Amino acid sequence: MISRSRLLGFTAAVVSSAIGCTSSPVPPVVQQSSADMASSVTIMRDRYGVPHVYGPTDASVVFGHAYAQAEDHFEQLEYNVLYALGRSAEARGQQDFWDNLLARAFEIPRLASDEYARSAAPLRAIYDAYAAGVNHYLATNPEVKPKLITRFEPWHTLAMLRARYWLAEFIWDTGLERSELRIGDLTFEPSARPAGQDDGFARRAERAQGSNMWALAPARNVNGHALLFINPHVGFFGPFQYYEAHLHSEQGLRFSGVGRVGFPFPYIGHNERLGWSHTDNYFDRGDLYAEVFDDPRDPLSYRYGNTRRRATEWVETVSVLVDGRMQARRVVFRKTHHGPVVGERNGKLLAVKLAKAAEGGWYDQWHAMGRAQSLGEFRRALDRNAIPYMNVIYADGDGNILYVYNGIVPRRAQELDWSEPVDGSDPRTEWQGYHPTRDLPQVINPPSGYLLNTNSSPFTATTDLPYKPGSFPNYMVGPEGDNPRARRSRRILTEREKWTFATGRGPRRTPGCRWRTRSCRNWPSHSMSCVSAIRHAPRGWRPMCGCCSTGVASAPSRVQP
Repeated sequence: MISRSRLLGFTAAVVSSAIGCTSSPVPPVVQQSSADMASSVTIMRDRYGVPHVYGPTDASVVFGHAYAQAEDHFEQLEYNVLYALGRSAEARGQQDFWDNLLARAFEIPRLASDEYARSAAPLRAIYDAYAAGVNHYLATNPEVKPKLITRFEPWHTLAMLRARYWLAEFIWDTGLERSELRIGDLTFEPSARPAGQDDGFARRAERAQGSNMWALAPARNVNGHALLFINPHVGFFGPFQYYEAHLHSEQGLRFSGVGRVGFPFPYIGHNERLGWSHTDNYFDRGDLYAEVFDDPRDPLSYRYGNTRRRATEWVETVSVLVDGRMQARRVVFRKTHHGPVVGERNGKLLAVKLAKAAEGGWYDQWHAMGRAQSLGEFRRALDRNAIPYMNVIYADGDGNILYVYNGIVPRRAQELDWSEPVDGSDPRTEWQGYHPTRDLPQVINPPSGYLLNTNSSPFTATTDLPYKPGSFPNYMVGPEGDNPRARRSRRILTEREKWTFATGRGPRRTPGCRWRTRSCRNWPSHSMSCVSAIRHAPRGWRPMCGCCSTGVASAPSRVQP
């Protein structure tokens, strides 16, 4: 049985119980059935409906988190799975057809299933628990009728992670245009749809909203604590919308923040000792390869150096809902050793290569970051180098602040122009591994006492940076500049020597602009602006907002297993 309750006020006892935790090694795997996990989990909802999930193991709180997501957004969750599997056109029709082709061309289902199979036992337990939580919701709520997915698999969450970023961002960041899409004999044609509906690719528009994050050192705070400002400007609605939650596991996964519908745990926020935020960065993390298929006797043969290689080809049936009836379409897919062939430019077929597409490990790293209890543990988690992109700003209870221009950056030949498709037949275009995290722009505890990023250049993070623009390969840093949000942030952060919670939450005015930050304790749950303070060990976090580790849940009710 899942215990559920609701509390409208702030519960200090719950907060204090999470403070002072020591370092958390990876927990042993405890085998639990769905019924066992359901009986051990408590889901409590605060006044905004945000779930706070308590349980004895990391897997149990992920189980409860999945149940809560399904309870709130099952229709969206099922759509996200269908989209990741390349099947959403079975529900939405032609408008999702090309998204489905790309999901299959990039073999998202196979790669996700393979990653699940080779994952370490603690992560497999988390993926198992997430699927079990969604399936338990369906089993105990028979009035909910899925469109197509009646049983969710543990690897589905790994597929959703890839689909969210590859199909909405990474493929297009290589420079590929929609008009250039070609898969087999099919070329892209925008589908007709009612005004206001996207064509499956407009999800990239989320990026235009921007995000902001700051950190202030203890010397800049009247109370002598580090300050972390988390302000992602992304929607709470639509595909892979943000989902706010607080997880509290007795095994050590104690994290409050936001993730995505379909993801097993939040990935922006804080635990009781440290926290971080992300903003998008735009360095080159994938490339287009112009492949030369010029042997009429063997259409799959392509040039490579002084020899030839042979592409792999396979056929799949893609179903599309057309006028209320399912239509089966036979599609031929192809890939080279560089990646799937999904486009054509100037008469040459284009293959797309994405950084660590097959390796994965993204959730593993977020899990390690969320369980970290010190700067050293957090930096070791970053050294896994498995999160393909996103800036990181960090602060902790010891007063440290850190910025990293994070990402998986391939080592490339600098004499080549990687802004255009490179010659796939030239062996010089092969990546030579990846840069380790230590090679990336980063700064810790700057003399200025502040760090900022607003989707801006790493050269705007603070003053007196320990690196200069010429310090990095030409492909490592993207085209980000000193955008207006960075300039306004700098004015705000430098106009006063000492800050307090009140100044952090109140309205800010600088010449030529108006800026407002507030504690999200006073904001509705669809807003994600949060100011938190980090106290020195062993006191840990001092939460300042409704999305932090506050107490939660309603007169107890029971959900039968």
